[in-house]
This record gives sequence, structure tokens and C-alpha cells, in this order.
Amino acid sequence: MAKRKREMSKRKRGVAVVKRKRRGLQLSDLPTDILCCIISQLSIKEAARTAILSKHWKYVWHSRRNLLFSFKSMMPRSYNSRPYASRKHDQDFIDRVEAVLKQHPGAGVDKMEVCYAPLSNQNADYIDRWLCFAIATKTRHLIFDFTPFHAIYEPYRFPLEIFSATNSSYLQSMKLGAVSLKQPENFNGFLNIKKLELKDVDITDEGLQLLLTKCHALEFLGVSLCGRLTSIQTSHPSSRLKHLQVYSCPSVTEIKLNLGLKALEYQGSLIPLAPPGTLTNLCINSSDACSALVYIFSGLPSTLPCLETLTLKSEELERASLLDKPPKFIYLRNLRLELIFPCKIKADVLDFACLLEAAPFLENLEFHMWMDMNSTGLKTMRIEPKPMVAARYVGLSSRDAPSSADGYKVANKYISKEDHRGVVHITRVRRRDVVNAPTFHLIDPQRFPLLPEI
Repeated sequence: MAKRKREMSKRKRGVAVVKRKRRGLQLSDLPTDILCCIISQLSIKEAARTAILSKHWKYVWHSRRNLLFSFKSMMPRSYNSRPYASRKHDQDFIDRVEAVLKQHPGAGVDKMEVCYAPLSNQNADYIDRWLCFAIATKTRHLIFDFTPFHAIYEPYRFPLEIFSATNSSYLQSMKLGAVSLKQPENFNGFLNIKKLELKDVDITDEGLQLLLTKCHALEFLGVSLCGRLTSIQTSHPSSRLKHLQVYSCPSVTEIKLNLGLKALEYQGSLIPLAPPGTLTNLCINSSDACSALVYIFSGLPSTLPCLETLTLKSEELERASLLDKPPKFIYLRNLRLELIFPCKIKADVLDFACLLEAAPFLENLEFHMWMDMNSTGLKTMRIEPKPMVAARYVGLSSRDAPSSADGYKVANKYISKEDHRGVVHITRVRRRDVVNAPTFHLIDPQRFPLLPEI
């Protein structure tokens, strides 16, 4: 009461009374390390916009630990429509990367990624400087992927000689794309790197073999689109490799694997494989396999007593003649078959029933089948309701999409009427999401929201 009277007396005397509102909790009040974590989830462009809020926010975004530089994240949308149209666009991209790195305080960087930027050896001075920045900031995960690059220029020569046992000790994973790798005599290797991916890299058999022998902690190796490779050998005594991926290396005719390998993924022409007995996960994608059953019972290496997971992608060009006594896969628990059925081939899903006998302890069995909508097999098959458009990796083109069966319609027609107990629930992908999906992508239920049948 007395306080109110004092305020009224001040107003009568003409004294202004200002009430201060209590400042509420704001985002900027959070600890700096949490703010840096939040900023790291934004793209470079989005993070840069926070700099206008205050000097503190400017410091926070400059200190981000994940640096992702790509045409999509760095350039205006007008550039994204024709990102490789001119060298001027390349220089604009380089200038923006340079500006960001100059403002970075140089603290520890967890991940640095330069991808989908068509850079070449003509830009070596800039890229070398970025690489030195990654080394100086003790980057743990490094990605330099310049695919697709301008084919008329020489690919960037990745300077392995700048790495030493000391400055590369923080590096745990590295992915290189569209670069040239020539190993110098004084290269000491990457002592602590656990994951290495090479995509469209100019490297020889000897160069790869020497590189692997100097990566003693390597557990994952991915090799794709490396046209000069004819042989891949991971069988050196000190190898700790657990997972090997070999995709689309057309000249490879030999793969020698190390003991202790757990997972092998291979895409390409069928070649003799002698996986070690420790292998538990195998994925084969080959157009040379004329029948999944024939490959499983005849072509699959017999040195796989502990195989637990098998994924096979092939085109069913012939109907398999089953063996009287097929081999047993006692440890097999997961089997996934991705099969393409030409319209003229008579398909019967019961042919695959023998897999249940060959793998008596099988827990998960998946069939993913692609066939022409006029195929007679549709009348007797039950198909997972997955609409699809042309998928590049299964050998279809955009003109094949209209004739591909819509799994939702097939399920409604052939499965629902047989569901007398009402246990089948059919889901669908929204049509507009299918229509607007980019060409050469498989429309998977996990990618779009599923709508129950009404």
C-alpha cells in the first residue's frame, strides 16, 4: 500500500516511473558448446544467417565443428539448376569456402566435407589449403568428393606426402572421390584411420595394396568406380578389415580376402570368391546371375559355414532346376532377395520354398520383385505394396516406369480377397509423392508417409 502511494506521489511530481520487465530465458543463454551443437545441424547458409543476431552468435557459427561445403549448401538456387555450367560458378563456390575457413577460429573440427563440387587439379592451390586446414584443426572425418568433375581436366592429385604419423593421428575416416592417388616413397600411412572410401579414384593395384598395408587400424574399405583396378587384396597379415564394399569396378577379376572379414558387399560381374569362414554378412548384386536359386545352391562359395545374412540382387532369366539334396545353411537367419522377372519368364513363388528347408533356422525372409504389369505371374503371386518408378540399379529406364506394376493395386486385387480373417493391412504411398519423385529412384515406404486404405 505504501509502495503504491509513493508511485502515485512521484507521478504527481512529474517523475517518470519505468518498470523493468524481468528478462526471460533466451536461446543465447545456453552454454556455448550446446549452441555449437545446434548450429552444426544447420547448413552453412542457414548458420551464417544467425550472425546478424549478435557478436556472440557470430562467434558460435564461426566455431561450428561440422563443415559441409557443397553447391546445394553454399550457392543460390539459380546455381543449383546448372551447377556445372561454367567455371565462374566453380570460382564463386571456391571464394565462399575460402571466406568461411578464414573466419573459422581453428578449433577442433569433427567433420569437414567438400562434395558435389566439380573441382579438378586446376584448383589444386585452393584444395591443398583446405586440406592443410583440416590437418591443422585435427579433423576426424574428412570427405573430398569432386564427382562429377569436368572430365576434360586432370583430376585433383591428392597429396599423401603432407600426412605424417603425427598430423594424421586424429583422422578416423576419409572418403575421396574423383581424385588421383599416387603414393610417395616417404608416406607413413594413416595409423588410426578406421574407414576409407575411394570413389572414381585413379589408383593402381600396387598403389591400393601399399596404401592398405599402411592403414593398420582400417576396419571398413569401400571401393567404387575405380576403372584401373584389376585386383583387390586385403589378405596382408596385419589386416583388421571387417567390412569390404566393391561396387562397379569393371576391370576387377580377382579379390583376395583377409581372415576376420565379417561383411562383403559386391556389385559387378561374377568372379570367383573365396570368402573366409568368418564371413557372416554377404550382399551380391550381379546381372550375370541368371537365377537366384542357382547361385545360392551352386555359385555361392562353400566356405561360408557361419553366414547369417544374405542379400542377393539378380535378374531371373531362367527357371531353376532344383537339386535333390540342396546344401544346408545352418546359421542363416536373414535372407533378402531382390529379383527382376522378365515378362516372358514363368515365375512361381513356390520355387523358393526350398530355401526354408535349406535354411531351417531362417528368421527373416524378404522378397522384392519387379515384373511387367502384364506378367501372368501376378495372378498367383502376393506382392508387397510398393509403388515404384524406374530404378537405375535394377536396370530399368524411365520408359519402363508406366508398365511397372503398382504394388498397391496388385495387393488390393489379389491379396485382399483372400484375406478371409481380416489380418492383412494394406498401406499406400500418396500418389502425388510418387509422381513428383525424381526419376531413377525406388519409392520405398520409409521415404514417404504411408496412408491406410480408406
